[in-house]
Amino acid sequence: MGLLNNGGRMLGLAALGVGAAVLAPVVARVAGEVAKPTLKTLIKNGLVLADKSKIVLAETLETIDDLAAEAKAEMDEERRMEETARREAEAAQAAAAAKAAPKASPKASGKVPSKAASKPKKRAAPKSGTKTAPRKTAKGKPGANSA
Repeated sequence: MGLLNNGGRMLGLAALGVGAAVLAPVVARVAGEVAKPTLKTLIKNGLVLADKSKIVLAETLETIDDLAAEAKAEMDEERRMEETARREAEAAQAAAAAKAAPKASPKASGKVPSKAASKPKKRAAPKSGTKTAPRKTAKGKPGANSA
């Protein structure tokens, strides 16, 4: 009978369990009194660390925003300078092309405009004695002005 042979051992374990059950509330109360201030200090330190982290993060984000704004301003300035340089190059190229192109003068082409060519032509007046057709009115009948 194995239970009787190990009876002393079982009795010791039972006594240990009863002792633990009796002492547990006392040990928990003492441990709670010691651990409570320590736990409170840990929580306070965690809150302080969180507040400092927020400040550092806000400063870091502000620095990043400032750098991004500076980079954008530099890019805009570079773009303006490139555009100005491109316009100046186009103007210089156009000026060089205008200088290089020979100017067409009327004498060089052999076509000198005459004074008669520059005046507008007059319509010839009808000769006297010729009959002209009467004007038609809106209704298509000659000489009839009816409303």
